[in-house]
Amino acid sequence: LNAYTFINPSNKKVKLPTLSDNKYYLLDFWFLACAPCVSDHKEMFKNQQLLAEKKVELISISTDDSAKELNNYLNKNNYKWANYLETDLK
Repeated sequence: LNAYTFINPSNKKVKLPTLSDNKYYLLDFWFLACAPCVSDHKEMFKNQQLLAEKKVELISISTDDSAKELNNYLNKNNYKWANYLETDLK
């Protein structure tokens, strides 16, 4: 994942942080119009404490086009785990 560039919630291009060997990671690839994705986010939000106890860190990568719409969604739902917007990989 460190070979790719993503857009963070501040709308800046970044590389993902280095992943730790002593954690597990749930990679969530999604988009705003995906109803099952939005439903999964609600479950992930409810289970954040359990995931943290199991050393599972959430990393969500959206394929949407608008950082503004993504941020509105994240802020509205209080989703504070690592969220990134996919850049054009062409």
